[in-house]
Amino acid sequence: MADKREVQELKEVIGRMVFDSIPDGSYRSRPYLSMTDMLSEDTSTDSGFPSPQDMQGWLEREIADIHKAAELRITEATRFVNAYARGVLSADDTAQRSYEYEHRWGEALPGGFRSQGMTDDEIVAAVDKTRDKQGLLDKHVVERRKKGGTNPLR
Repeated sequence: MADKREVQELKEVIGRMVFDSIPDGSYRSRPYLSMTDMLSEDTSTDSGFPSPQDMQGWLEREIADIHKAAELRITEATRFVNAYARGVLSADDTAQRSYEYEHRWGEALPGGFRSQGMTDDEIVAAVDKTRDKQGLLDKHVVERRKKGGTNPLR
């Protein structure tokens, strides 16, 4: 498990990667290539795996997408909760907005648990278990996990 210093250093590196080339801190619109798309394309490596530069590009897009998704989720949830708190939305309207929010975004951490007191390893295992039950986890990930395979955070 990473210590607090390592986590802070990683956050700083991620922040620089995403925002250094964007002076106003906005997100760039870029064509999105998933990991699967990159693996199916011809790359410059002999193994068929994307090049280090391709992977760095993918990581930059992934981080930007995660930041944007978090921003949108927080904005939407804050707006309808604050509107309800101010009496602008009725309980029924708020319930409808909450329902739409949950169906649009899903759970922030699949599994419906709250991560307080859980280790990163426990959170990842719970997410994997939930995704497996939903049929959304690749069988190779399931098998590697069952065999005590590598934790993705290490």
